[in-house]
Amino acid sequence: AYISSRYMPRNYDREEAEELLNFAEKVIEFVESTKGQA
Repeated sequence: AYISSRYMPRNYDREEAEELLNFAEKVIEFVESTKGQA
């Protein structure tokens, strides 16, 4: 199951994709904000 979920192309619905993008953007913002304080 792990290999197929990792390497097989998967169809995302729009809502899932938007949630993933939102999450990724928050992570990037967080990393950039901590970089300046390091």
